[in-house]
Amino acid sequence: MFEAVVDADSKLFDRMLVEKETIIPLVGKETFQKKIVKACENTITKAIQFETPELLEEAVKKLKRRLLKMQQNSNGVRNINITEHSEMKKIL
Repeated sequence: MFEAVVDADSKLFDRMLVEKETIIPLVGKETFQKKIVKACENTITKAIQFETPELLEEAVKKLKRRLLKMQQNSNGVRNINITEHSEMKKIL
């Protein structure tokens, strides 16, 4: 399931978040967090490409929510800054 997650606007992405306690020990916390960010970036790119504001809003909300949780729960894991990502720079 983890490898199949590509976009944040999917049931598979939502399921991955539900199953995070099972997945993180297998792949590592940082890899899990990077997968979330990448899936959100992919959805943001898709929203921009297809000019879909609702999808863009959904992806940005998911990304911000996850980034806040990562920052709150960070124990030596590099915090990911939302403005570091190329697609986010375009819309912020």
